Amino acid sequence: MPSITMRRGKAAELRVMAELLRHGLDVYAPLVDERGIDLIVRARDEHDKVRYWEIQVKSVKGYGQVIGLNYEILASSPTYILIVNYHFDDRDEYMYLLQRQALLHVAEKSGWGDLWVRKAERDFYFSEHNQTIEDLAERMSEPTFMHFVGHPPLYKGQAKR
Repeated sequence: MPSITMRRGKAAELRVMAELLRHGLDVYAPLVDERGIDLIVRARDEHDKVRYWEIQVKSVKGYGQVIGLNYEILASSPTYILIVNYHFDDRDEYMYLLQRQALLHVAEKSGWGDLWVRKAERDFYFSEHNQTIEDLAERMSEPTFMHFVGHPPLYKGQAKR
């Protein structure tokens, strides 16, 4: 019997890949997903230096779902970007978190931990700061993306676990 969860996850990865490609970015898919990296994106910074970004795509059904992440991988990579696909019966929403933002919401600070992004946090990043995959693709195409990575909006509310 086919796994709906695996198919939904792969479909989310392909949608993200398509959006990044549509914006002229070079996107690579690792053959082995051993470190939780689904895509690698090549982009240039303001000094015309090539940068590589490690992207992990997670798909969850609705808001308030727990997302399992490997804390060591997340904490060790400043070029890590998490893209969350919220799947609903009538639509899909995609938002992204940069490494500094994702670290704020991880419950366990070692090994595999749970990342909690509730509706309030989702509204902060997705609605207030437009952190959609379309926005990410546009930002990654700009040479000032590194500045944004160093100074992202950070959720100041009380994270509920």
